[in-house]
Amino acid sequence: QIIPSSSSSSSSSIRDNIVVVATTHLKAKEGTENERIRTSQALELRRKVENVANELRTLGWEDVSIILLGDWNAEPEDASVRSILERRGNGGLEMDNDVGIGDKGMKWDFHSAYPLDDENGDDENYHFYTTWKTRKDGTKRRVIDYIFYSSARSNDGNGRRGALVTGADEVGLSC
Repeated sequence: QIIPSSSSSSSSSIRDNIVVVATTHLKAKEGTENERIRTSQALELRRKVENVANELRTLGWEDVSIILLGDWNAEPEDASVRSILERRGNGGLEMDNDVGIGDKGMKWDFHSAYPLDDENGDDENYHFYTTWKTRKDGTKRRVIDYIFYSSARSNDGNGRRGALVTGADEVGLSC
């Protein structure tokens, strides 16, 4: 549902800022088929928010941003995550039903709000994670929860990057 609000004064007819926010909890469990399902879910979410954002731009909103967040149940290198970060939008995965990305208008470049890998090349000492779980087979710390963002301004080449945030087991709760 689109709920318009504007940071402009009431006397202005120009709508300047609006944010489209979507949250999700994608299919759990490891495995190729489950990753295919997650990728399909992520592509559908991306397509829908891009369509809403593009529609808002046609309605006169000048600065439209998108925030996607939630539990992807996938590592940064998995297709469901790459389907958001890569402009092509399919994460390199062959899909039976190619839902594609936004049906019309601008294609959006998404960025992660926090680092998804060790930028220093020192994986052994990389300690960033969004979930920490201890089970019978041991403790796992992983990045599976994400905050992705995109802005019409960043897609037009006049972009700004969002603030760094830290994760929680349910990253949506940390927003």
